[in-house]
Amino acid sequence: MTTAEIITIGTEILLGEIQDTNTAWLARQFRQLGIDLYRVTTVGDNTLRIADTIRESFSRADIVFTTGGLGPTIDDPTRNAVAISLNSEIVFHPELWNQINDRFLRRGIVPSENNRKQACLPVSAVAINNPVGTAPAFYVYNNSKMIVCLPGVPAEMETIFTQSVIPLLQQKFTLEKIIKAKILHTSGIGESVIDNLISDLELLENPTVGLSAHPASVDIRITAKNTNSQTVDQMIELIEREVRQRLPDAIFGSDEVSLQQVIASLAEAQNQVIKVYLHGCNASVFPKPEHRFRKWLKCYALPDPFSPVTGQFKFEENLFFALNLHQGQDLVTLEMFFVKGDQHEISVRSYNGPPSQIKLWLANTCMDFIWRKFRTLENGANNENG
Repeated sequence: MTTAEIITIGTEILLGEIQDTNTAWLARQFRQLGIDLYRVTTVGDNTLRIADTIRESFSRADIVFTTGGLGPTIDDPTRNAVAISLNSEIVFHPELWNQINDRFLRRGIVPSENNRKQACLPVSAVAINNPVGTAPAFYVYNNSKMIVCLPGVPAEMETIFTQSVIPLLQQKFTLEKIIKAKILHTSGIGESVIDNLISDLELLENPTVGLSAHPASVDIRITAKNTNSQTVDQMIELIEREVRQRLPDAIFGSDEVSLQQVIASLAEAQNQVIKVYLHGCNASVFPKPEHRFRKWLKCYALPDPFSPVTGQFKFEENLFFALNLHQGQDLVTLEMFFVKGDQHEISVRSYNGPPSQIKLWLANTCMDFIWRKFRTLENGANNENG
């Protein structure tokens, strides 16, 4: 299977000044093309370090992609780094300079002398047209391996990859395998518990199974590779069925489905508006529902804590939820009430993780509580109808 590595170039990425979104986008394209991504590396604007990284990547992968460092300034070192890594020289391409010059002039801009740098490429490099920017991309193909150098500006990188790089890859490499992935979303169960229940599946080589933990939720990723799309789907379906059997009460959806969507659909099916009353936090922590679900999900902030035990706050609703959030110095405690008529249930959860994740933990935890109670209502209604 064709393998690849990505090298993102830019000191501004290492300093945290900008976020690298190119890698995630490229990784998704590779998956669709059947290219196996081995590794991602970020290097600052240092020519020799970039050259060393390119050599290392070539020792492992068939294709090396770089993003960034193709501008006209001193701190745009990608061209020189590629030349050094390939023991090559840099040469000026007059025809490429004419294209760059024309592009500037069409915008009413006179290019400066340092823009000529963008017309310099390693001897064996082939320029790739950039229809939406001034920095040409380029590639070098040698001994059945290739390096593709793309601009760091996402819009430029994506356009060049889609229009020019995909056909190039399909021409130079045999991209027969298909890679697909499916994400199963779980709620109300910890990562270690899931790992204990499906650890043998996590040892599989194809399909592969991996876990990704979030505050109060865990994603299970199933990835499969094959030359036949239908076979890939069957491979994923087989593992998914096994995972669902082992976690019958934890999985609420897959891929783009959110827990809020599932809850709203349950409320709509039961023709029951869900009202949630919050104390100790702003109502904005409750995820804003999609427009089509706003009829079924309502959230209100309370000035005082709620307790059905003491009779505080009498509401006309027959069914609703109330959440009391208590924030201490090191611990956050959430009391969750489910009220139906004269009956009520309470569940208490605590959190002592990173403060930046409190809002997400709170949203996921209360949504899990609501989901489980509404699912119980739905099962009860089905049993009565049955």
